[in-house]
Amino acid sequence: MRHLSNAWKRCFTKVSGVPKFKKKGKDDSFTLDGSISVDFHQIKLPRIRWVKTFEILPDYVAPKSVTISRKADRWFISFLIETEPQVTEKSVDVVGVDLGVKSLFDAIKW
Repeated sequence: MRHLSNAWKRCFTKVSGVPKFKKKGKDDSFTLDGSISVDFHQIKLPRIRWVKTFEILPDYVAPKSVTISRKADRWFISFLIETEPQVTEKSVDVVGVDLGVKSLFDAIKW
């Protein structure tokens, strides 16, 4: 409903056109926010309960939202996780120059 509300707001402010409604079974996906808990091989989603996953999920990660989508008759889960960026220092200060362009230009000789 949130995406539909945003689409109509964009339409009324003349940013985009009228939203087009999608058919069932084509690009099926939905997003869940809120109380999502992660366990070793499963994830607990509101109203759906525990869902088994193929990969091992880390315990220390708390996803902000989860998008469940269907592609090629299989269901996939993607997480939205907030992390702090890590600053890395430069190991070497090197500037490279491509000299091949100059020799290519000399070979053409306009």
